Amino acid sequence: MASRKGNVVTLQDFMAQAQDAAKREVVERHEDWNDGKIEHAAWCIAMGGVMFAMLKQDPEKAIVFDMKKSLAFEGDTGPYVQYAVTRLGSILEKSKVKSLKLKGADLTLLKEEAEKRLCLRLAQLPEIISKAAALYKPSVIAAWCLDAAADVSTFYRDVKVLEADEGLKLARLRLIAAAKTALTNALWCLGIPVPDAM
Repeated sequence: MASRKGNVVTLQDFMAQAQDAAKREVVERHEDWNDGKIEHAAWCIAMGGVMFAMLKQDPEKAIVFDMKKSLAFEGDTGPYVQYAVTRLGSILEKSKVKSLKLKGADLTLLKEEAEKRLCLRLAQLPEIISKAAALYKPSVIAAWCLDAAADVSTFYRDVKVLEADEGLKLARLRLIAAAKTALTNALWCLGIPVPDAM
C-alpha cells in the first residue's frame, strides 16, 4: 500500500479478503458446520488475525502484513490465541462439570510445573493491562496473550485433566476456566472476538 502512488486498499475490501481466506480454512476443517456457524467463526478469525497482527507491533516500527501468516492457527497470531481459548472451552464442555462445582476446587493440588507456570501467567494480567494503558501500547497485551497461549499449550500437552482423580480434575478444570476467562478478557481489551469453536 502506498497512498502517494495511488496504491490504496480500502478497509472493507481488505477485511472481505481476510474473511474469505478464514472461511476457506473453516470450511476445510468443518464441512459439517452450517453456514451461520461458518460465517461467524470466519468473521472472528479474520478480525483476530488482522487486528492482532496490527496490535502486536510496536507502533514505532513499520508494519508488514502477511495475510496467510496472520490467519494461521500456529505462531504469533490472533487465531493461535483464539484457538487456545476454544480448546479450553472444549475441555470444560467435555467435562460436563457445572461452574458452581469448580468454586470449591482445592487449588493446592496443582503442583505440576505447567500448572504453576499457567497460574503465574494469569496473575500477571491486571498488571499487564495497566502497563499497556499507561504506555498506550496494546502490543504489551498482545505479547502476554501469546505467552499465555503458549503456557496453555504446554499445560494441554503435559497435564491430564479429564482422566485425573476427581479432586485434581476439579482443580485443573478451575484453572482451565480461569485461563479461558483471562485470555478472553485480554483479547476483548484488544477488540478481538473469540468464536465458540475453530
